[in-house]
Amino acid sequence: MSTEAIIMMVCYLAVVWGGLGLTLSHLMANPDED
Repeated sequence: MSTEAIIMMVCYLAVVWGGLGLTLSHLMANPDED
């Protein structure tokens, strides 16, 4: 596996986990919204 592929995979995972974390924290901070 090339360095570029590893960097892209790490960035992709960081974006996915960052999005999940933001969504979870938003849901927990605003449990009554929608």
